[in-house]
Amino acid sequence: MKAVVYHEYGEPSVLELAEIDDRVVGSGDVLIRLAAASVNPVDWKTTAGYLAEYAPVRFPAFAGSDVSGTVVAIGDDVSDFQVGDDIIGAVPPFVGAFSELVPVAAAVAAKKPAGMSFADAACLPTAGLTALASIRAVNPKPGDTVIVNGAAGGIGSFAVQLARTAGARVVGICSPGSTEYVTSLGAEPVTYGADVTSRLPRLEPDVTSLIDTYGGESLKDLVALAADPLRAVSVAEPRIESLGGRYLVVAPAGKDIAELAEAVVSGQLRVNVAQSFPIRETRQAYERLLAGGVHGKVALDAGEW
Repeated sequence: MKAVVYHEYGEPSVLELAEIDDRVVGSGDVLIRLAAASVNPVDWKTTAGYLAEYAPVRFPAFAGSDVSGTVVAIGDDVSDFQVGDDIIGAVPPFVGAFSELVPVAAAVAAKKPAGMSFADAACLPTAGLTALASIRAVNPKPGDTVIVNGAAGGIGSFAVQLARTAGARVVGICSPGSTEYVTSLGAEPVTYGADVTSRLPRLEPDVTSLIDTYGGESLKDLVALAADPLRAVSVAEPRIESLGGRYLVVAPAGKDIAELAEAVVSGQLRVNVAQSFPIRETRQAYERLLAGGVHGKVALDAGEW
């Protein structure tokens, strides 16, 4: 079968398309034929070796983490899925997902709703689950004011929408080229950079919480705006804990993927696929993500090897 692999840590140029032995299904797993995937910052960070201290890979290594596809085999101790089901799943990035056949733990998989495209489905797991965990951590209520730092990216796009669904006012910090997109999500855009707090609109009531997906030089000032520092969370900067906030590490769960998928098909949540590449162009997809300015997600079409 075909797969996107790398033989050493490095830039996107280390990625290559290779013919390898078929991957097999293990106990507690389902084996899917990949239909679509998406690219996340954690994918290129894993490929670059930034996470090697915590999650080393075995070369040659598979790339990728977010998938959608059709079940072709069932492992032992799996009762929630059957062959032929279309599913959405998350695979640890140090295990890798960009291959024609992908083993996915049943515990971190959910059935894809019939009305949802494979591309939209594959864009949900990492970014959607991280946004959902952030929302649960800050627990926005109607009338609250939530700042989302990095509002135009994959996580930020979902976090803005989920906070708005909860009834909160949302201020989205983004690049100058992203203000129209962030407005379309339901947030009030503010451009990032030095003295970002001076560009914030008049905030009445006071800021109740912060969701940081970006980090950056303004993090200290943004945390200070939150009425309760424990409702200031980051998925990008562990140093937020030294500022009184909380750093989140997200554990994926199939039931949460299912919740997000239902929100999409009901119209409460929109998946924005900024650009889609044939999976044979995974290198270019990584480069697009690294270039910045992506509104939402970058997808991969596994029908084009």
